[in-house]
Amino acid sequence: MKEETAGKVRRILMRAVLLLVALGISYIFAYTFHYAPQGYEVVEKNEAEVLLQKNNSIGVEEEQLTFMPNDEQEWKVDYLLDLVNRQKGQYWIFFTTILTTFFFVGADVRKGEPLRKVLFFSGFYVLFSALALVKNWNTIKDIVG
Repeated sequence: MKEETAGKVRRILMRAVLLLVALGISYIFAYTFHYAPQGYEVVEKNEAEVLLQKNNSIGVEEEQLTFMPNDEQEWKVDYLLDLVNRQKGQYWIFFTTILTTFFFVGADVRKGEPLRKVLFFSGFYVLFSALALVKNWNTIKDIVG
């Protein structure tokens, strides 16, 4: 009984350590390296316009977009800046879900779970974080035009 409990505690601690490692690596990618594939970055902000940098699929600068609101749409500048700044947190969550999925799929398959079942259930975590990120991209794209 004690060995069984010790094994469960060890598995829980191992998963917690893997989660912390994934959080740390993802934080470095999102906040330190500013790695944002298909994402946006604010290059310059004036009172009259916002200059955004759009990245391609591998995170390399692709094109610059300028947003110049008219007088009725000045509120969109702050909203656009909030969306772009919120993007880093969403990337952090997205990268964390991808890394933890790799870790936990490997652990569950090693434990004897069927690969198809493990991939199906772990895919939901990545899907939900990816949908939030895509929604953010589409909102930014709609504002910039």
